[in-house]
Amino acid sequence: PQPISIGAGCSHFGVTSHELAHALGLFHEQSRYDRDRFVTLNANRVPRRLLYNFAKIGDDELTTYSLPYDVGSVMHYAPTEFAIDKRFPALTSVDPNLQFSMGSLYGPTFIDIALLNVHYQCARKCGTSLNCVNGGYINGRSCDRCKCPSGFGGRLCDEVDVSFSQNCGGIVQVGEDVRRFTITIRQSGFTREKECVYHFVGPQRRRILINVLQ
Repeated sequence: PQPISIGAGCSHFGVTSHELAHALGLFHEQSRYDRDRFVTLNANRVPRRLLYNFAKIGDDELTTYSLPYDVGSVMHYAPTEFAIDKRFPALTSVDPNLQFSMGSLYGPTFIDIALLNVHYQCARKCGTSLNCVNGGYINGRSCDRCKCPSGFGGRLCDEVDVSFSQNCGGIVQVGEDVRRFTITIRQSGFTREKECVYHFVGPQRRRILINVLQ
């Protein structure tokens, strides 16, 4: 048995799941040997005696199972962790759009859970092979379908996920020209929360730019 001690002030779900993941064998995400491709360590903003907390672990001790680096992982340090001055982050994301996703302690991400499933071979009992796509993996509980990341659904994660709100969601084809796409969330004078899943599909090897106007 692996004893786990959760001290006072550490009962937050994100903190607890972080420590549980350590007990299950996960390292800190920024300890990955390939982390410099995704985050930059500003070593001059960290006390020298604390820099060991940011040491990378070589591929002889750590395996990623070819899963992508996850800036939002529950195992990732927050940007200002161990920083001398909290106004200046110790870690900055190579992709600036992900800076405020770093070190989220809401709980394990899809990739965190996928990593544990792969490591502990949770689908080994299934005795079947499914061609999960879009980052999905075999559901070790049901064995007949894949676990899909947010936005994807279907047995093999090859479909748009179900929208919980009515009359919305689906696939939107995007071409070279600017296209205006409107989603109405106000009905009968009252604002109601809607959850709609759309996939915007554009030409191969091109990126889609989305501007939210209102």
